[in-house]
Amino acid sequence: MWLSEWRTGDGRIELGVNELEGACFLSEIRGQFNHPDDQVWIEIIDGQYVIDGNDLSGGEMGATARCIWYD
Repeated sequence: MWLSEWRTGDGRIELGVNELEGACFLSEIRGQFNHPDDQVWIEIIDGQYVIDGNDLSGGEMGATARCIWYD
């Protein structure tokens, strides 16, 4: 298992896991989600998992991603 941390202002972070090699998911979200469009997410871009977010309220937000590899 592998962990990565995202915080307000970080921008997109590549998690280093290809969609054919494993899976990544949010294991923790925290902070001040004070605007309806404040969010964090994991998505696949060009076959790679990334974590990203939007902070429109100016608060501190963060998230932890966990990744596991297929056997």
